[in-house]
Amino acid sequence: MYLVGEERGFLLAELGPLKLKTDLEIKHVERVKSVNDAKDASMSSKQLNKLTLTWERSGEEELKGNDEELLEALEPCTETLRV
Repeated sequence: MYLVGEERGFLLAELGPLKLKTDLEIKHVERVKSVNDAKDASMSSKQLNKLTLTWERSGEEELKGNDEELLEALEPCTETLRV
């Protein structure tokens, strides 16, 4: 599990150089500041069987405009994607 934060050590982009395998859950995707951070995570290079992405939302809030762009930028290469 990886908790996205707003400080160094918790940025999504810091997943980029890691060689991740099997399953990964990324929580607090709403804290990702830019689409470039999502691209820098290099999720397409990971060997994941399952990737779960979660956002914390209040009520029945719809996806923000950049949430769809974030998903596209992540380009997950996985057998199972849960959002």
